[in-house]
Amino acid sequence: MRLSFLVFLLCAGSVSAQERQSPRFTFWGALQTRASVGLTDGADDDQARVGWGVRRARARAVLTLSNGLGANYDVDVASGSLQSVDLFAFYNVNDNVRIRAGRMASAQPRAHVGTPLPFIDAVSRPAIAERWGQRTIGGDGRDFGVDVRYRTDELELSAFVHNGDGSFA
Repeated sequence: MRLSFLVFLLCAGSVSAQERQSPRFTFWGALQTRASVGLTDGADDDQARVGWGVRRARARAVLTLSNGLGANYDVDVASGSLQSVDLFAFYNVNDNVRIRAGRMASAQPRAHVGTPLPFIDAVSRPAIAERWGQRTIGGDGRDFGVDVRYRTDELELSAFVHNGDGSFA
């Protein structure tokens, strides 16, 4: 977390006065619930069991200070407390090149790529991918580091230099 804050401050200070625009703040949220109904065969009658819960509750705040320079913070609130998911500074050099520093999801095996909220319960990952993730980038597919991505319509290259275990320590 300290690394991303330091990079954020350095990037913010390096922008020249003519490039500065008014800051822009964007807020996004998603709530994914699930419900279930089941019948149990009781001694006398069938009994219905009804369950409801929150699978995920996420909030994202993005502060953009100038063209391409900013910070992103994602939190999960499904457990009833604030848990950091992503926290990184970013700089979009141009339409094709992006640089990020902090805690984030980045280059990883296809089986461990993040899944959009509407599909998270429909996707099962191989156990080997889950175990690999827990011992390298962390069970949530995120780690602390610096990420550089180059993307065109035909090609995407990503390099991620990271601390290797996804932990805050």
